[in-house]
Amino acid sequence: MTAFDGDGQSVAELDQVAASAVRALTYAPSTDTLWVALADRVRAFDAGTGNAESALDGVDADRLAA
Repeated sequence: MTAFDGDGQSVAELDQVAASAVRALTYAPSTDTLWVALADRVRAFDAGTGNAESALDGVDADRLAA
């Protein structure tokens, strides 16, 4: 996963993930709930569209798997 790009777009997305974690920490009844919420946000960022995904454009998956 590419966390940053030249325009700073992914930086903003990663900042949203961190903000979600802080909110979850504030309102979570347990740390288990916090980690579930944070993991969901990280997966959403990792699988997101836009700059994070476009960083993989042109990557030959078959060649990487070889």
